[in-house]
Amino acid sequence: MPNTPVFVTLGNNDCKYHDNSVVQEDKKEFFDFMFDIWFNKHPGNVKYKDQVETTFKAGGYYEIKATNNVSFLSLNTLMFNKDQVVSELGPDATNQFEWLSKKMTDSSGKKYVIFTHIYAGSRVKHDDKFKA
Repeated sequence: MPNTPVFVTLGNNDCKYHDNSVVQEDKKEFFDFMFDIWFNKHPGNVKYKDQVETTFKAGGYYEIKATNNVSFLSLNTLMFNKDQVVSELGPDATNQFEWLSKKMTDSSGKKYVIFTHIYAGSRVKHDDKFKA
């Protein structure tokens, strides 16, 4: 059904360089391209593009507000792949982590469904600079 929303998350095969998040010099081209495919060209997602554009183009992560009390969060966990060279990402990994931290500490009682590709505990770099 072409008008069915499909909420996606970046994976190790959805990137310019296998198993790595996009580096700063390629960021605009890559995220603009993926945004166009996922939110402009897929009819079911067009109505969400204004909600997600800023954070998606900033780092490949976004929030879809399903109801007043429930949101879907799609994270770009490629940034935290243990083989990722963090210095190539600029502030993107830190910005995403801070964005997520704010969501998780929100006292409004909102509930979140979180999408990731690299799940917690698998191939993830645990680094002090990403701790809240």
